[in-house]
Amino acid sequence: MLLPLIDRGRAEGLDLTYDTYPYLAGSTILGMVALPAWVQAGGVEATLERLGDAVVRERLRTEWFSKPTPYPLGSTTLSMIANPEWRRFEGMTITAAAAEAGLEPGEFVCEVLRASGMQVGIFGFPARNRTEADVRAILRHPAHMAGSDGIFVGGYPHPRGWGTFARYLGYHTRELGDYDWATAVTHLSAHAARRFRLTDRGLLRPGYAADIAVYDPAEIADRATYATGRAEAVGMRYVLVNGVPVLWDGEVTGATPGRALRRR
Repeated sequence: MLLPLIDRGRAEGLDLTYDTYPYLAGSTILGMVALPAWVQAGGVEATLERLGDAVVRERLRTEWFSKPTPYPLGSTTLSMIANPEWRRFEGMTITAAAAEAGLEPGEFVCEVLRASGMQVGIFGFPARNRTEADVRAILRHPAHMAGSDGIFVGGYPHPRGWGTFARYLGYHTRELGDYDWATAVTHLSAHAARRFRLTDRGLLRPGYAADIAVYDPAEIADRATYATGRAEAVGMRYVLVNGVPVLWDGEVTGATPGRALRRR
């Protein structure tokens, strides 16, 4: 349904683009996918107050958690829990963590959110999940830009933070042939620079900022998985930011030449 809408809008003259990451699972905060909107009305403090109300909890138990939630709790993994006393449940599905804690899944959701001030992250598969074919069709569209949407906190982060761009190059370009190499580089760099009107970024040209990534096409690959989200990609040899090496012969240099940019 997405691509026809994009095509229709572009045909009507709308300036439409979008970005994606090449994974089937999504990642967000637990409250967003495990609580109804009415519980969260008014912000964090109001939500926490409701979660401590026995009447609200009973309504959630009978009206909400008795039905499938937007992200099924049995396939939703806890990636980050702010409260150290609850952090032992990171890396477990909500149903497994609830069983370990001796609680019903809905009760566990309410308790871990209360204990952590709503600061609980997850990754999981929405009830209406996209397929591998969807991912491949979406990334090939000319309006597409690559993006990781990476979340780097927690003991079990979604692998997109460490693997997105290497996955586009290794899996989708070298292995599947969804892009040729030039098209891949365009989707990963030039499209984004053009979209955000960064007039001296995204291309190798005289006068442009020397933001350069040099990789081995035969080796570039993601290694991060849902179980090991912090595994570093392989095959990236050199990275320069503003002409300064930050990765040299595969080793981090410690230099931090990056800076915030303003559109011109």
